[in-house]
Amino acid sequence: MKGNIFHHSFYSMGTRFSLLFIHPDESLCEKYAGIITAEVKRVEEKLNYFSGRSDITYINKYAFEREIRLDEEIFHLLKKCDEYNMITEGAFDITMRSIIELKKSGESADPDRISWRNSVYLTDDQKIKFKSRTVKIDLGSLGKGYALEKAESILSPSPINNIFISFGESSILAMGNHPNGGAWQVGINNLMDNGSSIYNFDLVDASVSTSSNYTVDDLGQISLNINVIDPVKKENVDKIKSVSVRSRSPLQAEILSTAFLAMNEERIKTVTDRFEDVSAVQIDYLQQKKITIY
Repeated sequence: MKGNIFHHSFYSMGTRFSLLFIHPDESLCEKYAGIITAEVKRVEEKLNYFSGRSDITYINKYAFEREIRLDEEIFHLLKKCDEYNMITEGAFDITMRSIIELKKSGESADPDRISWRNSVYLTDDQKIKFKSRTVKIDLGSLGKGYALEKAESILSPSPINNIFISFGESSILAMGNHPNGGAWQVGINNLMDNGSSIYNFDLVDASVSTSSNYTVDDLGQISLNINVIDPVKKENVDKIKSVSVRSRSPLQAEILSTAFLAMNEERIKTVTDRFEDVSAVQIDYLQQKKITIY
């Protein structure tokens, strides 16, 4: 701890979770850092697609054979997935892991029949049933946003008012003000000029999530990520781009940034116009860094 600035970080969901508290009481900061660490780890274990012990693994293993009763937390998240599947006209779809695995395995099953609407039956009495043996669900597209939302619910009533959390640099939560006063500034990295920002968000009690469909190697070469699927077309998203969404809700920001990767400009604008506190920035690297602000 240096002055009133407390740092804490740990590894979760395949990346680094880093938090910064502005508060003079180090013991208080350590207490809340410990609570947040435990909660994020709990969420990770519950939602982990690759863990043999997670709720998601259990659902994927048995939901074709029989109805699975869900606990309140998983049911809430799946209802949220259902809601945003409708809002984005299918662009947010947590069954796309099935398409990726089918393509890798070379199985003959028809990927066009796999979607949240076609393949999953979610009942109002908290049960889920899969309609196909090949379908699986994966909540990785909202996991970091949900973990940040849980962290925010813990920290909101706490005496710590000024907080900045970065989850892998792609999901950001800013509460209160920067130590120098005013908003926290979050820059979107410019791939063509590493270290510089191509766009900046000012955040006070808000979140930003960035999704992209590319990887960058050590030499700065950009490659298309073949695991980003357009849920409607069942094809790879072929434009090299990133989408950053600002929202009051970290969960909403991550869900929409994921969905917007597979949506055209008109559809993105329709969704952002629906929410008073949502804005977005799309950067298309195939069109000389075309920046579209919604």
